[in-house]
Amino acid sequence: MKRIILLACFAFIFTFQIFPQNNAVNDDWKNKWLYTSAWAGYGSGFSMGLGVDAQLAKMFALGLEFDLVDKIYPAISLLPKLTFRPWNMEIDLYGGVGFGYSTVYGFIWGIPHGIVLGYKLGPGLLIIDGRNGMGWSVGIGYRMGFFEKK
Repeated sequence: MKRIILLACFAFIFTFQIFPQNNAVNDDWKNKWLYTSAWAGYGSGFSMGLGVDAQLAKMFALGLEFDLVDKIYPAISLLPKLTFRPWNMEIDLYGGVGFGYSTVYGFIWGIPHGIVLGYKLGPGLLIIDGRNGMGWSVGIGYRMGFFEKK
């Protein structure tokens, strides 16, 4: 798993270096109340998910996610997140609690945790998500913000 996370980090850095940083950047995407995201990935099996984050403070968000991991169980997770937004990037560190249903084990729970690396692309962010806890995976997706803070 460490190799996959390192590969994802190098891919993120490569992407960051390819696209030039514009000093006259529009930072409106950083000042939203609500962020939605969708991703798909692979690790302990194919996974995909949808998430909604409420940005409660400048560097703190509370996320609610719905995941499907390798068609074994749907899971829902509540994830407090530390959010950093330097330049055209976003870095989220998160950990929380998740509940799901497995056809083998019945109801299960876990402590999902991970990191999201995002780069501003279009109206939202291209994200790479490395996670563990309810099955590990590295995925790619997109995140958009809504409802501007005044």
